Amino acid sequence: MSDDTPDEEDDQEQIEPERRKDDVRDEDYEYEDVEESSDDEEMDLDKEEKIDMKTPPPSSPTPSDQPPTVRSSARQRKATKRFEFADFRKEKSVEIEDEEDEYEEGGENRPRNVPNSGRIQKSVRNTFTEKERSDVFKFILSQCQNRAGRVAKMKVQTTAARLWNKFKKIYGYERRNCSYRIHYNFYSKKLHKVPGLTLAERVDLYYAMDIPVTCEKERKLIMEQYGAILNEDNIVVGSTILNHWDLTHNDEEAEDDECDKTRFVEYQDGMMWEFIVEMINLGNDPLSYGPKLWEQFRRIHPVALIVRKTALGYAERARRITVPNLHIMPFDIEAKAALYQSLSYPVPEEFREQLVAGTGAILSDTGFVVDYPTRPEVIVLQSVPITDSPIGLTSTTALSTLREPENRVNVTVDDRHPWTIREDRMIWDYVRRQARDFYGRMHRIKIPKSADNLFWYKLKSEIRTDRGCHALFSRFKRLSEIIFQSSFLDLETKLELYYILEKELDPDAAEAFEQISILVIDNRGVLRCAVGYDFLLGEMNGEIIDENSYAFYFQRDVFNRILGLASDEPISSDRAVQKCLDVERIVTHIIAMETEEQLKSQATSNSSKFPYVFASRGQYGRRKRKKPTKSESQETENGSGIGTVKLEQLDDMDIKLEPIDDDVPGPSQPPKRPNEELGTMEKVDLAFEEVKEKIRIFHERLAECAEELSEERREQCNSEIDQLVRMFRMTGKQALKKK
Repeated sequence: MSDDTPDEEDDQEQIEPERRKDDVRDEDYEYEDVEESSDDEEMDLDKEEKIDMKTPPPSSPTPSDQPPTVRSSARQRKATKRFEFADFRKEKSVEIEDEEDEYEEGGENRPRNVPNSGRIQKSVRNTFTEKERSDVFKFILSQCQNRAGRVAKMKVQTTAARLWNKFKKIYGYERRNCSYRIHYNFYSKKLHKVPGLTLAERVDLYYAMDIPVTCEKERKLIMEQYGAILNEDNIVVGSTILNHWDLTHNDEEAEDDECDKTRFVEYQDGMMWEFIVEMINLGNDPLSYGPKLWEQFRRIHPVALIVRKTALGYAERARRITVPNLHIMPFDIEAKAALYQSLSYPVPEEFREQLVAGTGAILSDTGFVVDYPTRPEVIVLQSVPITDSPIGLTSTTALSTLREPENRVNVTVDDRHPWTIREDRMIWDYVRRQARDFYGRMHRIKIPKSADNLFWYKLKSEIRTDRGCHALFSRFKRLSEIIFQSSFLDLETKLELYYILEKELDPDAAEAFEQISILVIDNRGVLRCAVGYDFLLGEMNGEIIDENSYAFYFQRDVFNRILGLASDEPISSDRAVQKCLDVERIVTHIIAMETEEQLKSQATSNSSKFPYVFASRGQYGRRKRKKPTKSESQETENGSGIGTVKLEQLDDMDIKLEPIDDDVPGPSQPPKRPNEELGTMEKVDLAFEEVKEKIRIFHERLAECAEELSEERREQCNSEIDQLVRMFRMTGKQALKKK
């Protein structure tokens, strides 16, 4: 490359007076023969040439300023800027390093999808320190204490975000709230291993937060030094030495209201009990309707304190907390007994003796109130105000102290409303009707395994029950397991249900069914056929039934009676021969019974097989018809209306023969007139005609049965006819007497 002259350098300085440090200089360019480079470099150079032609750099020399050069090839030299790309990479690497510094300062806020330019390093877990762990539990204990240092039970809720925000504000930590909550839940089960806590602080935490004491050594220690009282779940419920434990702090209602607005307060519990009593007095069951009923509760009390809770929240609280804690509520014992009976809820074992002694109510073995002779007509929760109860019902700021009982029994709908034998029998009757065809033969049916099937909706509508489809489905599954143990079913009905449901026969059931039938059982243990004295379950359907493919169970005396054999003794002493003979007789008897049923079905009339499902003309005539409008009546008179075709205009094939009732006049029967329009003699003639018609029908029925009557029955009929004649004569004469 030739050097620039002084004149050219002055001109260049005038064009660009201020040059940056990284601006393009003339020395930064070098010229080379393009043909000597590789193909890839040629492609890159061509691309760079296009880019440079569109946006040339301001400092690049113009073609007129290029010095003359000598080239060995025909192609022209091109200026190549080689250090710009190196600078670009350098700038990018600097930017990435700056971003990494920012993310390292941000800590856990660093995004996961940002690539790291450096070597990938293992992530370092930021674990809790011993001081931080002890601070968590000391903070929880401080929230359970009042200003005097007294400890209240379950005063804080560890799931609230406001609690952990307050903790971070006091102690200056910056973790997420869920980290502290999970850490507390994990180490509360190992409270004896938390460093920095004294035994006195731990026993206060055991009591305040209902933390079970899992360490046996810890249990002995707190029982010896502090007189702690533990229940069966190893939870501290009291102390014989410590006197600074309370259930609630009544002097800090304002702090409770500021601490947490998501928990229930005493006022909400009191209003819920008033609503439950009101619904019971109206005849409703608050535990059966669910959120829909409690939505009405929110509409009745449009107070901000009531409305801010959802209907589902009230329904769940009533089911899990409110009703199970009825025995500790400050109500009259008469009201408690009435509530237990109306809600169909079992009385807790620790309260049963007190309830029976105070009210005289009769309880079942499971704790339900069966009878309450002295039940009040109207339930009143508190006839006399109770002031010494630790459970309040009126405060709008004090948090509720009610908790879900640890030994709460999950009471199902079936427990609260037990199934009756009548309902169980109706379910089985419906199943048997679905399995029976028109001729009375039993067939197997598939019972749907889903409670949403139409089968259960039809069952619900047919037996007219208030129970849901899911309850019917669950009850059917339970009844299917105890078919043989059901005392309200006879033996033949049980056998039919075993066949319909394809239920496997157990030895006890098979032994019982042998007393009334001959059983044919397949290799699955399921009933294939059953032959009784006057019934047959199952069909051959062209299948060959032999002793090799099926098992036959019967008693010899029952076998002979069913098949009509005279002797109870077997014919042959050889068991194999005797078995073949027995099977042949059974199969022959089954085929004979099937043939007899087929002949009966063929002899049945089509009107009985396929009854006429449409309503007759007389039934349509009895309905109230709509009066035609003026336009419709005009169209009918003109013959242009719909349905004006007369019967005489139809062909014989178009007329559908249907039974005609008495209210539709025929061609030989004059239309009946109302009784008010008839004269005296016409009424008398009509009365005699009706009597004659009844006597004619009576004679026809006697003539049909005359041949089958015995002599004694004939004499009885004659004497009855004489009595009727005398009675008819006497009553007729009395009716004709003038009054």
